[in-house]
Amino acid sequence: SGDDVTPQDFVAFYCDGTFGVHIDANVWHQPLFPIGERIVFDDKQGRVHACIACDFVKEFGVYLSVPLRYGN
Repeated sequence: SGDDVTPQDFVAFYCDGTFGVHIDANVWHQPLFPIGERIVFDDKQGRVHACIACDFVKEFGVYLSVPLRYGN
């Protein structure tokens, strides 16, 4: 959707650490949010590091909520 992003465009993923996550270029994403006490990330950044911020509260007046059940 280019720069015309809306809250409805976003999805969430839960990774328990048994598999990796790959995010292609030109995909809107947020940094990882760990929910455990000790987390280790193996990260690889591409040659181009472009960041466009999206503040949902300021731009849309909403928060995004992702219900998770930890430990299942």
